[in-house]
Amino acid sequence: METFIISGLIVMAVTIVGIAAAIYVMSDQKKRNELSPINSTTATLLSKDIYHKDDEKQYVIDLKLRSGKKRSFEVVKKMWLHLHEGDQGILTHKGSELIDFVVKKSLYHEHKSFFKNNIKTEPILYFYGEAKELGLNIFSDRKIEIDLNDVSYLIKEIKEDQTDWFFSVTTQDNRTLQIERFSPTEVKVSSWIKTEESFHIIPIDSLFKEIELFAGKS
Repeated sequence: METFIISGLIVMAVTIVGIAAAIYVMSDQKKRNELSPINSTTATLLSKDIYHKDDEKQYVIDLKLRSGKKRSFEVVKKMWLHLHEGDQGILTHKGSELIDFVVKKSLYHEHKSFFKNNIKTEPILYFYGEAKELGLNIFSDRKIEIDLNDVSYLIKEIKEDQTDWFFSVTTQDNRTLQIERFSPTEVKVSSWIKTEESFHIIPIDSLFKEIELFAGKS
């Protein structure tokens, strides 16, 4: 019994020390940020990541500064969704706190298209759709050509978009597949072959394979 009590006290002490250390680190970082000057420099976005901490998602961007130094900053989801790897702009920060990252040059904006690659490979699909948080809005009467590389890129981007997005892909022989968000992890897939419609619900992780098979049908 005495051993059990001592063990419990040790665990409690370790937990308290851990909490105190975490609070100290956070407090120390906050203090350093307050004492740091506001700096601005050119920077390039290297990558975007999502980390899970205490059942919450942290959206992080990795930047390469003009000096060559690499820095990571936590940002809000909306900003994270609108940034793309390779974006170049002006970074303003105060210590480890990001104040703003204003994009000045981006493949996304230069091509005036959501999709990055200009060289398409077979099979070619015709696309329209909307995902407001991603700035994607292509009307059905202005369909654009995409390929499976574009599809892969699109799925990667929309997986974190919890708004009611949808898009449609049509094959060269006029078969159509419409995809819309059904739940955080599932999509509703509706298909039309001539005038016949059918639909089913699948995990979003299975969506690329679904479209790949559909595009390859003869």
